[in-house]
Amino acid sequence: MFDALDTRGDGVIDKDEFSDGLNVVADAFGISVESGEKEENKEKTSDEAKEEDGAVSFLRAFTSSVAMILATEIGDKTFFIAAVLSMRNDRRAIFGGAILALIVMTILSSMMGLVLPALLPRQYTHLVGGVLFLYFGVRLLLDSRSMEDKVSDELSPFLRSGVIALRLPPLL
Repeated sequence: MFDALDTRGDGVIDKDEFSDGLNVVADAFGISVESGEKEENKEKTSDEAKEEDGAVSFLRAFTSSVAMILATEIGDKTFFIAAVLSMRNDRRAIFGGAILALIVMTILSSMMGLVLPALLPRQYTHLVGGVLFLYFGVRLLLDSRSMEDKVSDELSPFLRSGVIALRLPPLL
């Protein structure tokens, strides 16, 4: 999905590439999204213009949140945990639990995004977000250094039974 949006192939999605991707998604749903400067239409009342702007901003927020979740959740730890659990347990129960957990986490993070900027100025929320990101990143790196160089207990039965084939590249 990232490669489809990154039309220049430079590894960065800039504003123009994002707008183009947004227009493709909007066209797929049959919604017209105007990009760039909007000319005011004097035939519309201010209420109609506000309603139309609200629809466009909702579509932008919706598509950007779906794209962000897809980009960050595929290959995440929870992705692999759900895959391993569904190998051992009822797939419908695991799917239901994973969806419920995603819904709960989405509600919690949306509420934080709604409440925190009202309590703290925007610059501090960005600073707190950056500090938390660094903290959890460093913590993850430190945890990975203390891990043993062997297959985890959760995956070992699947490796022995041949359900998962583990092929590691040779080390230099």
